[in-house]
Amino acid sequence: MLAAAIALAVALIALPFRAIGLLNNRRERRFALARAEAEAGQKRIFLMRHYQDSTLVDALMAGEIWHDMTREQLLQSWGEPVEIEEKALKTKIRHVYKYDRIGVGRFARRVTLDNDRVTGWER
Repeated sequence: MLAAAIALAVALIALPFRAIGLLNNRRERRFALARAEAEAGQKRIFLMRHYQDSTLVDALMAGEIWHDMTREQLLQSWGEPVEIEEKALKTKIRHVYKYDRIGVGRFARRVTLDNDRVTGWER
């Protein structure tokens, strides 16, 4: 009975500290979300100033890619790749941008660029 009373007292003492931890986690998540929203808003403003085309900016913000997209647009849409493979061919330079490593030498997404233009991709 004494052990049960001690356990109850310890639980009651620890309860406010757990609540403070939960509040801090919620507060941190809320601030992280607000930061991410602010960064997305700043990115949208930058892209609109750069391209002055809301359809293009919406596509970049949604993470879309398309044929003949420039290297710069790909980086703005998907970000920096994990790995870049470069090949010099007779008439062009081919880059393969690799994203989302899923194993040794394995990637979830690959984008092929010829002369800094998107020519194909795999998901």
